[in-house]
Amino acid sequence: MPGTAQIAGLGLGGIVLASGVRAARDQARQELVMTTLAGLAPLVGRGDHVSMRAQRWGSQWVGTPARVTLTYDPAVEATKETWLPELRRKLAQLLGDYEVVKMDSRRCRLTLRACASPEDPIASAPDPRLAARATETVQHLMGKDATVHATWQDGALVAVEVAHKRGIIFSPSALARAKVERTVTTMLPGRWRARWDLEHDTVRLELRPKIPDSLERDLTIPEGVALTRLPYAVDEDGHVLSWDLSSKSATPHFLVVGSTGTGKTVVIRGVVKESCRRLMRVMIGDPKRVEFSSMRDWPNVEVVATTPQDIVAMIHQAYLLMEDRYAKIEAGHATDDDFDHVLVVLDEYRYFYSVVNAWYAQAKLSGGSKICPIIEEFNRIAVLGRTARIHLLVGTQRPDAAFFGGDMRDQFMGRCSLGRLSPEGAKMMWNAHHIGVAVPRGVPGRGTAVGVDGEPCEAQSYWAPDPLKAEGRDLELIEAMRPAECRYPRRVFVPPPTEDENGEPINPQGRYYDYLNAEYVLASERPDLVAGLVYSGPAPVLMADEEPVEDRPKKDSYAEAQTVHARALEGKEGFLLLVDESQDLWAVIEAAEPDLNDDQQINVCWRSDQDGDDFGVIAIDAGEFVEIREPLDDVG
Repeated sequence: MPGTAQIAGLGLGGIVLASGVRAARDQARQELVMTTLAGLAPLVGRGDHVSMRAQRWGSQWVGTPARVTLTYDPAVEATKETWLPELRRKLAQLLGDYEVVKMDSRRCRLTLRACASPEDPIASAPDPRLAARATETVQHLMGKDATVHATWQDGALVAVEVAHKRGIIFSPSALARAKVERTVTTMLPGRWRARWDLEHDTVRLELRPKIPDSLERDLTIPEGVALTRLPYAVDEDGHVLSWDLSSKSATPHFLVVGSTGTGKTVVIRGVVKESCRRLMRVMIGDPKRVEFSSMRDWPNVEVVATTPQDIVAMIHQAYLLMEDRYAKIEAGHATDDDFDHVLVVLDEYRYFYSVVNAWYAQAKLSGGSKICPIIEEFNRIAVLGRTARIHLLVGTQRPDAAFFGGDMRDQFMGRCSLGRLSPEGAKMMWNAHHIGVAVPRGVPGRGTAVGVDGEPCEAQSYWAPDPLKAEGRDLELIEAMRPAECRYPRRVFVPPPTEDENGEPINPQGRYYDYLNAEYVLASERPDLVAGLVYSGPAPVLMADEEPVEDRPKKDSYAEAQTVHARALEGKEGFLLLVDESQDLWAVIEAAEPDLNDDQQINVCWRSDQDGDDFGVIAIDAGEFVEIREPLDDVG
């Protein structure tokens, strides 16, 4: 199998080297790892089970790894007080100064990271082989008449400016532009992106910057245009991404997609708090009943509806408000500038769709449609809500065609997907099978969003702690985000009676409109309902493939491993590839292309399956067989 920079048992064999500069650099790094492990042998032992894995190499020609994982022989005396200091001293002589991150005595595994040190003031000279490879790659893609100017930093190639004469090919084709980006990434060290100037037939190819795993939210009091822009994430260039609710915006509604644990609820909670800070009116539908319980007393959150009956009544209230505002505009009594912004939040849309239809089957008259009429009202808000300043914020675990497809999904041009999508999910969300399929799984809040240029980009969402679980610094953040004014006090729905005057239960059949038009009162007028909030209807009905969040086991989102020919890797963006069999190390494929200089080599651009910080390119012989795992569909 293809491997990372790792030597097992002090033997170096079966390594497939790519042609050109990348192969030479990889070989030099392999030799450095081999030399280091040989020097450590008196301390870590020898044999097939002894190995060294080097990750996060620096940008210099060979560089040194920022992280090292050693697997040592169980027979060595690792528990002796002198063993670890001696190993660190020897490692400092061979490779550099490293500190211990984790020692797993049971697995005989030691993880170390490089100690911070000042940068070498002497920058390494640009490598002519790498420069030639960059020029050759670009001219192969954009024509021999393309001019290429490389930018170097500390000996590393960081950008390539290109002027070309292929505008007629690249301007109309997003696929052709994406192919350039993917091919450059497979041919040159690092992860690359393209900045196109289609009007002047130029493109800047540059290394992607690293996105921080955690972000500090701007807590200054919003004013001016910021009053209608709700920040939720930051892209790789540090641009703040916001949901723009202004009348000139093309994003009146917002869709957040993400499976359990990816940060979907955190993003929604953050947007809700930002809107409340701006004194907007917020109505929340929480069909799973526990995700937003902490927001019931949050200033300007008017209602948190949790039962199918209450969520139906909530959506109906928003629909009636929209109709009333349209009537005032038509009569010339108001313009959209006269209305406040109203945020209608509905989390777990797919789940709500199932439970509300199950409840409706018991509450409707016999015959007629099986689909609850509130779905149609919800769809009308999606189409008409913008002018009435009523905005939908919808969360769902999957971009599901059966429940949220076609024209309905197109109303939500503001969108964000958390975590990794399958190729089919990426096609539905971003109209491309490769976008969002390589997002690292081990970084909560990391996903794909609409960038400042209107194109999808990788982004990190802001942290928004749950008030019920917060402690320490999170408590300070919560208080800083709490609105100073409550313009919209809390309300509740008064359920219709469930018993007649004789105490006998009333048949629920045919009572749908009683719940739809439930009285909507201030919570202060009905403290009994605030204290209870007891579910009085039929038990929620789960979809066949769903369990309650608290009972849901953690599922692997990939199929069982299969062996395929290396040439079959083309077009397998989003699949997992076994890049190191000895460590059972899997990585997600970002791109796979034949080498431009040798069609018997397949270059695979990969990214770490978990944290995303580790990435690289491996060259695999076209005749070799490899193991891959197919992502399971996240669409229905």
